[in-house]
Amino acid sequence: PRLAKLGEVVEKTGYPVGGVPPIALPNHVKLVVDESLLKHDRVYGGGGEDGVLLEFNPKELVELVKPLVAKLTK
Repeated sequence: PRLAKLGEVVEKTGYPVGGVPPIALPNHVKLVVDESLLKHDRVYGGGGEDGVLLEFNPKELVELVKPLVAKLTK
């Protein structure tokens, strides 16, 4: 996995930069979640449009979406 380049975001996901949600992604897009998010009860991510946020429980997201959970930050 790698971080998408700015020009690839809309092309690959159908969502604008900053608005990519952790759900409803095309099948060819693999969601990667930093393991540090699992320490929190609620986090915020893209809501499908620029300026719209989605509040969610990261543990529930992992159960439902089955993303790759990895250490991405120090």
